[in-house]
Amino acid sequence: MINLGGSNLQVSVVGLGRMRMSELSMGQAKEIFAAGSSETKLSREDIILQSKCGIASGLEYKFTAEHIDSLLLHGPDTLIA
Repeated sequence: MINLGGSNLQVSVVGLGRMRMSELSMGQAKEIFAAGSSETKLSREDIILQSKCGIASGLEYKFTAEHIDSLLLHGPDTLIA
């Protein structure tokens, strides 16, 4: 286990992502992950959930992160010049 960045959050040195799985979009990857994880003996405390999103100016964002442990802002932030 290692610390995530400068935080005290302990994470595995190995992670699983779905960035290159283009056929899994619009929430499909989350549904597959939920179905698969329910078949394991892992509890929620055993998993660190990380997600990423972008920010585009002129758009309204409604976001809840109650189930996410770590959120990354992806790409250039158009709100900060």
